[in-house]
Amino acid sequence: AACYRRALELDPDFAEAHSNLALLRLEQGGAEDAAVCFRKLLALRPNDAAAHNGLGRALKRQGRIEEAVASYRRAIDLRPDFPDAQVNLGAALRELGHFVEAEAAQRQVLRSAPDARAWFELSHCRKFAEADRPLVCEIGAALENPGLSDQDRSLLHFALGKICDDLADYSAAIGHFDKANRLGAGDAQFDAQEFSAAVDWLIDAFPKPSPQDQAASDSQLPLLIVGMPRSGTTLVEQILASHPQVAAGGELDFWLQNSGWVGKQCIAALDPVAARKVADDYLALLAGIGPTARRVTDKMPHNFLFLGLVHHLFPAARILHCRRDPRDTALSIYFTRFAQGHDFAFRRADIVAYYRQYRRLMAHWRAVLPPGRMLELDYESLIGDENAIRALVAFCGLEWDEACRDFHHTARPVATAAAWQVRQPLYRSSVGRWRHYEPWLGELRELETDR
Repeated sequence: AACYRRALELDPDFAEAHSNLALLRLEQGGAEDAAVCFRKLLALRPNDAAAHNGLGRALKRQGRIEEAVASYRRAIDLRPDFPDAQVNLGAALRELGHFVEAEAAQRQVLRSAPDARAWFELSHCRKFAEADRPLVCEIGAALENPGLSDQDRSLLHFALGKICDDLADYSAAIGHFDKANRLGAGDAQFDAQEFSAAVDWLIDAFPKPSPQDQAASDSQLPLLIVGMPRSGTTLVEQILASHPQVAAGGELDFWLQNSGWVGKQCIAALDPVAARKVADDYLALLAGIGPTARRVTDKMPHNFLFLGLVHHLFPAARILHCRRDPRDTALSIYFTRFAQGHDFAFRRADIVAYYRQYRRLMAHWRAVLPPGRMLELDYESLIGDENAIRALVAFCGLEWDEACRDFHHTARPVATAAAWQVRQPLYRSSVGRWRHYEPWLGELRELETDR
């Protein structure tokens, strides 16, 4: 990155340097910087289809999905035979809830070549029925290509697993999910002992708050939605986002990026100036998402790691802890292809180890956080009782709004694996789903009594 920046100092019109720096910043997670670089490139090459596609990727990473769609469409206008932009367009349309158009975009790619990403995206555009069974053979044929990478094979097996699950062919589905995870794991390794030690440190570092603790902010703007992945966090955010006084932030990585400043200090030693700076930065982020909102959600599930820090800085903030039958949660994790940061998700034993540390840490927060700061929501109750939805809205300090009951009509980008599910009316088919896979649970069976 430094070399590219130096090249651009020497020659500000060096298009390849703008392009390379933009792609590198995308890899590094710097979506805003990448967007700036792509825009500079497009000022030099306004008809560069690859640059429009890259700008779309950067915008999508920032949650600016409608703008990303416009960039992808421009790329395709300039280069109609551009499968990567077409797949990206379909993926963005799926996040916006335009499932028919999203599927059409992927099918257009597949008419030319058996693209693994296109098959994967298509498999998540709807629930498949018996009439769709020929797709199993089509994707199976794509797997016969000897030149496929392990990651492409993993995508195809995830697609087949999803479709076979929809078709109630559970034996075939679990076989594909096993292959998908084995191929998709790559070099990913989850260190259970290291994670256990990290939880030990968090428990020691964040004891029960003292009345003498100095709060960095008394704001009630943040609404943190935490829990295991696939535990109902997207559903809870969709319900709340339907309220006119709530803005949805999605999965923000703020606390993951800003928790390192705590270092190895305990709460008593935290620098109040640094604490105030982090609190102000977080509030500025949330205010940018919902300038007029009374509450802004942050539904990064892994924020359960940082609840001690969050409460120390925002003692008035509300925390929503999503819980679901651990076997359903674990299987749903195993059936999901995560983008990154989920090294525990590829192996049953690792999912069990991660879940048990999560449960241990949540028991600590439950014991030390003051009453009334955290509401624990059981997925099974939430989908079966409107009173649970009403209690959720009341806990957030908001008046009831009928839109919260009809949350599936709320139009907003949903960038998680639950993009299709949260746009359907409440259904109970996901409760007890593990029973379909009981013969193949393996180590996940150990979670039977965990909650």
